[in-house]
Amino acid sequence: MKADKVKIGVVGAGAFAELWYLAILSRHPAVLLKAICSPSGSSAPQLARKYNVPATYHSYKEMLEEEDLDGICIVTPNESHFGIAVEAAKLGIHVMCEKPLAMDHNEARSMLEAAERNNIIHGVNFTYRENPGVKKMKELLAQGLIGKVYEGTFHI
Repeated sequence: MKADKVKIGVVGAGAFAELWYLAILSRHPAVLLKAICSPSGSSAPQLARKYNVPATYHSYKEMLEEEDLDGICIVTPNESHFGIAVEAAKLGIHVMCEKPLAMDHNEARSMLEAAERNNIIHGVNFTYRENPGVKKMKELLAQGLIGKVYEGTFHI
């Protein structure tokens, strides 16, 4: 018996949401993109048209309450991750959160407790590990071609 598609909502409609989430989720055969939200009002409808997402919202709370979602991807400013993740967990909606997960240990602990209490799957995404430039850098480091790296930043 074939399972239904996983119904996903995306919270956040910036460049990262498009680059690392919508472009991939829209092509995944097991995913049904149901909704996207952004408080700004303009970016969510634009991305919804581009990726055939049927519903847009200004409020993540409204989206979580009105849509029949299995999971959400949180791609918002760092300080907003906590509230969105906890609200989704309370509603039994699985969470994939962009890094950093939380602003501090207390927020992270509360997010974990909310997820466990509501028996949801939750995780944090590290998008750069799949970036071709990062993969090439790892390869060059492993081959010893660029020496020892002590610190670095990566810009797209």
